[in-house]
Amino acid sequence: MFLKFIKNARSIVAVFCFLAVTSLSVAAAPSLFEELEERTGGSALEVLSILAESLEYGVTSVEFNETDFRGDQNRLLLNFYANAYEFDYGLEFELLDRWDDINFAAFLNTERFAVRTPSFGESFFGVRFDTLTDDLQALLGDEDSFDIDEVLGYLDSFISYLNAFDPNVLNIGDFADLLLQAALMADITNEETTLNSAPANLQQISIDLHDVLDLLTIVVERVADIYDDPMFDDIFNYLSEDWLREIEWMREDYVGTIVISIYTNNDGRLLRAAVAFDFIDTFRGEAEPVMLFIDFGTSAMDTWTFGFESTDRWGEEAVTITWEISEYQNSRQDIFSFTSTTMNSWREEPWVDTGSLGVRWNNSTGELTLFMEDNDFYDEVSGILEINRRSFTLSFAEYDFKFVISATVGTPVPSIEFINIDEWGPMLLGLFEPIDFELIDFEFYTEPPSTITANTAVVVGAQYVYLRRGPGVSHTAFNHLTIGDVVIVLETQGNWTRVESDRGIGWVFSRYLETV
Repeated sequence: MFLKFIKNARSIVAVFCFLAVTSLSVAAAPSLFEELEERTGGSALEVLSILAESLEYGVTSVEFNETDFRGDQNRLLLNFYANAYEFDYGLEFELLDRWDDINFAAFLNTERFAVRTPSFGESFFGVRFDTLTDDLQALLGDEDSFDIDEVLGYLDSFISYLNAFDPNVLNIGDFADLLLQAALMADITNEETTLNSAPANLQQISIDLHDVLDLLTIVVERVADIYDDPMFDDIFNYLSEDWLREIEWMREDYVGTIVISIYTNNDGRLLRAAVAFDFIDTFRGEAEPVMLFIDFGTSAMDTWTFGFESTDRWGEEAVTITWEISEYQNSRQDIFSFTSTTMNSWREEPWVDTGSLGVRWNNSTGELTLFMEDNDFYDEVSGILEINRRSFTLSFAEYDFKFVISATVGTPVPSIEFINIDEWGPMLLGLFEPIDFELIDFEFYTEPPSTITANTAVVVGAQYVYLRRGPGVSHTAFNHLTIGDVVIVLETQGNWTRVESDRGIGWVFSRYLETV
């Protein structure tokens, strides 16, 4: 039923969960974040905060090696570099198995994009965004048959999007105004109460569903404006049509309120947060309440609980996830337990499903164990985890495989040298010379002065190379040469060479000739 609810109102749930988290952050800061650091400190879960930081600014690596039952070697290697503050990213990827041998690297920032792959050697090939339009214009020429303005328009849009990628792209000020509007529409109450038999302060924020839908419509429209560009038609249409249509359906089918409840103790510590969706299906006149809640116990080391409850005409469903901390044979142990209870209208007894996922780690020896258990299954795997202040390495090894994931915060994105498009463009186009591109009716370059030569050359690099009537793929191919054919070089013009052969005099791409 929860999945059905998400499908019918996923945008609503997303916004309200965000509002709830925002409220929690305000109510809990800084104590909740300090407790979270205390709770994860000294445990294997500390790797999550290091990983999150490295994905923002640092390097994250994954390596997997395996020998399968055939004796074949399988290998995966990935290095991801990030500097989100300057929008600078890099990726190195290698995959080797009995079917594939993939190896490439790509680096992107607001100034350039460059790629390296063994197919083109050890050099990086890329484009500089600030000169890309001029480089393409020089490369493609000014033929009327090719609408270069349209291509350059898409490129300008993409470059503008990259250059605009900073915290202001979402217009935080406007978004804050929308949140203020939500606060003005909400009914806020404060009272003293009890929670788990202890005194607590309760703050509740209630807001009418249709007020929220009005606000959500504004948010979606403003986000859609960011993508109001031909380059992002799919995203724009999805936001401006699908989401808005779904919001309108929600407006027609449901009435009710959303209530955010925040419990704190006398010291201001967050004890419990809950978001209740008190909706009524107007078509059937039935209540369909849904509630999400988080209990933070009484301290950083107490049991924390996440819960979900929903009711509709099909029955009731409840999901509970707990996070417990304990000591186990000189190791810190974190266990996440899961319980799901479903009571359908046609069942006499509820369906209960349970399971747990845990991690034990000895920070002195580095020994780590991951274990999983459900109603009738238990399994575990052992490894080694080493954590420093700003890095970690986690490795698992058996007789036939090894898996390692590591991260280091603060590692800069490597600087790279690359061949720009004005240099590699003609060469790359020449790689397609063995294929007949007679339908292409525009030149790829401007013709430089000819150079007269008198050498003998042999055809290399391709089984068949076209012999053309002029220096360029727009000229007709009247015959072809085969690998190993010997020709007399008459002259060169840019990347093309005029040759005399047994099959006539014509032009071939110079890359496929080797001087004898």
